[in-house]
Amino acid sequence: MAERALQKEEYYTEFRGQSFVKLRVNLNELGMHIDGIDVVEFQFSYNQAKGAYQLITAYPSKGKKVLGYVWDREKQSGRWIRMG
Repeated sequence: MAERALQKEEYYTEFRGQSFVKLRVNLNELGMHIDGIDVVEFQFSYNQAKGAYQLITAYPSKGKKVLGYVWDREKQSGRWIRMG
């Protein structure tokens, strides 16, 4: 998925001169379908010793099967919500 996304100019140009890169990849734009997941977020960091970017993490960030946790400071409690 990351390899396919990085073939598109809108994604690979994000790496120019940055030490940390966060890409939000819409799966529909890549012609991919994963049930309940619309967007995947990739985070890369530049490793100076290797002279290359390394993938730090990747996770689904939007879709009907993606959950997020919302914290309420006043109530000092949280709840799970769907991110799609």
